[in-house]
Amino acid sequence: MSKRNFGKYLLLALFCFGFEITVQSLYIEKGSFTAYKASFQGFLLLLVYIIPFGIFINYLRKKYNTRWLLIVLSTLIGMFISCPICSYANEGGEILIKNILGKNIIESWGAAFTAPFIEEILKAVFLVILLYVLNLDSIKDFFIAGMCGGIGFQFIEDCAYIMPQKMSEKALNEIFPLAIQRISTSITSHWMYTGIFMVALYLIFQKKYRGAAYIFLICVVALHFIWNSPLLDINGKVNFASGLISFITFILFLLAYDFVNNKNYEKPDTLLDIEN
Repeated sequence: MSKRNFGKYLLLALFCFGFEITVQSLYIEKGSFTAYKASFQGFLLLLVYIIPFGIFINYLRKKYNTRWLLIVLSTLIGMFISCPICSYANEGGEILIKNILGKNIIESWGAAFTAPFIEEILKAVFLVILLYVLNLDSIKDFFIAGMCGGIGFQFIEDCAYIMPQKMSEKALNEIFPLAIQRISTSITSHWMYTGIFMVALYLIFQKKYRGAAYIFLICVVALHFIWNSPLLDINGKVNFASGLISFITFILFLLAYDFVNNKNYEKPDTLLDIEN
């Protein structure tokens, strides 16, 4: 079996596993039609950021002459491979940290110590495998795959936050506030993080821009760490610190976008160059 076929079947197997896990997560204990209706209405609110993202990606698709196949598969990988696998990996990471640092640390800092490292790395790994399978190796393909994989991950994660785990009046009343809160942080969330991260991975193999690559990688992980830490607890309130984090993320994204558009690159000597 060729390496590309192995990568293809690996992604297919992970997709089958992740799709089942993701759909099963929509189950509400003792849920009623009203609960599911309210939940899916909450999901529809997420179109507030999905539609503008789709318009932006379509613009880039035409500009870069990107294949629809890359866009669709990257999004599906983010939704049904990266998100469910990262969820399990985060739980495992938190158990490990709990055993090392104690329960108090994990309750306050667990998400900060696990998600930035586990999620950013795993999202990138699965997308690199996809790019290898499709035999795509331009910085534009890395950038598009990162954004689409990120938005797929972001959408499923937001749905998980919105979906009540148990049937109760309180849980139903929290659906729309939670949806609005997720929308408020959507502008500079996973789709930007992963887009920047994938550009950085490409730049690592360009000696001339390796320094910029490491800066991008460190900044993405650091921003994600701060976002998940007790230092930045939104709780539905106006938080100027979160606005600052979003501003910095946006600047990094624009810098990454500049690298994608305005630089000439040599063909990278990476995993993607391995023969079939």
